Amino acid sequence: MRIGTFAALIAVAATASVFTQALTFEVVSVKRNTSGAIGSSGSGDRPDGSFTLRNVPITTLIARAYPSNMPIPVYDLQGLPDWAKPGKEYYDIAAKSPLSRPVTPAERTGMLRALLADRFKLAVHTESRPQNVYQVVLARKDGRLGPNLKPSEIDCVAKLAADQAAGIPPWRPTLADMQGGGGPPPGTCAVFNMNGRMEGDMTMESLAAMLGIQTGMSTGDIRRGIDKTGLTGSYRLKMQYDPATLRRGFEATPDAGTSFFTALQEQLGLKIEPAKISQEMLVIDHIERPTDD
Repeated sequence: MRIGTFAALIAVAATASVFTQALTFEVVSVKRNTSGAIGSSGSGDRPDGSFTLRNVPITTLIARAYPSNMPIPVYDLQGLPDWAKPGKEYYDIAAKSPLSRPVTPAERTGMLRALLADRFKLAVHTESRPQNVYQVVLARKDGRLGPNLKPSEIDCVAKLAADQAAGIPPWRPTLADMQGGGGPPPGTCAVFNMNGRMEGDMTMESLAAMLGIQTGMSTGDIRRGIDKTGLTGSYRLKMQYDPATLRRGFEATPDAGTSFFTALQEQLGLKIEPAKISQEMLVIDHIERPTDD
């Protein structure tokens, strides 16, 4: 009886150790892409964590593994050797997950970090550094929101988590949507932002990130967008503006439509302010070129 009990305990301990071990990809392929083509092609992700990336710089994989600590713009990543910077070397990367179920965000980043450590010998640390950002704040002193920003009927955090667990990919506009101005289907936590129209449901954190990119593209000063509104939960938004006003060097004319930044204040009750704050940033200690499979 004691021998059987002891054997059972050993079996339980062995099983537990399997579950506590860090997950790693079952199969990984890394090859240099020297096609000279511009942009990624044939990339895709599976719910179980498997993925393919075609013709991407290594910073694309690092950004996936450390999403909250990457500087914007990405070429500000400290310690990155010249060969690893965007515009230098490109790779085709494919990885097969050992899981037969949808992967969690923590498991996904953990497997990506293990891949980088194994194939690129990546070693990193984080440290607090000042960074230029765009802060999204309430435009009105009394805290009133604009007429086109209202609490959403959807909990976008829960909705997106449930979709990920079920293997449902995020909504993205089709060519027909882009040409016809169609927006996200009802109940979808996504925002259509094209041709002078922004509409959809999302959290303020996600909206701030999107507005940071939009502002950076229009000004040429790319920065991370940070939510400083104090608004929690999810919101439904709808905004119309003149897309020409986002072009760098745009000069207002008498017949110009509502500018993006004016619409942001008048219709949503938000505004964007440049700021400098300290953030935990990723620093590269070591990285090597991989050997092809």
